[in-house]
Amino acid sequence: MELSRRRMQETVNARAAEYTEKMNEMDAQKRKEKIDDWENVQKGRGRSRHLVKPDYNPLSGTTSGSSYRPSSRGNTGGG
Repeated sequence: MELSRRRMQETVNARAAEYTEKMNEMDAQKRKEKIDDWENVQKGRGRSRHLVKPDYNPLSGTTSGSSYRPSSRGNTGGG
């Protein structure tokens, strides 16, 4: 019983170590992206990951989808 409990604990500890390492790598990557973005802003290039199409204008009104239509409010039988 003690042996199986120890084995299970070892697998949990190994997974926790892998997860911690993965999270540390992701944090380092995010930190690097923030530094790169800040350097680009300082150089006048702007941010790289927030690019949209240059001809995109949400207020232009020429959309290919259907127009907005609010949902019905249910039964309004009056009185």
